[in-house]
Amino acid sequence: KELELQSNEPTQILVDNQPAIQLSKHKMIKQRTKHIELKYDWIKEQIEEKEIIVSYKDTKNNLADMFTKVLSYASHRQDIIRKVLWDIYSLSLKS
Repeated sequence: KELELQSNEPTQILVDNQPAIQLSKHKMIKQRTKHIELKYDWIKEQIEEKEIIVSYKDTKNNLADMFTKVLSYASHRQDIIRKVLWDIYSLSLKS
């Protein structure tokens, strides 16, 4: 909304951390999670309102990792190839 982008679909967030997914979906107060501030409950509200969908994405198949984690050369190369193939596939669907 701040960027004035309109979408009829919920925003999908792919996460490779299953405890983070559970924490985002469930209101649980435990000794180990009570340090998380209430302002972070916003994500829970957005999930409940179906504005955001949080889904699990295996680390090995997460293209975002090449921008956020230190990867070996082989892993980085594989991610680039996968991205290029995905771009080609996506373009073919638009034709």
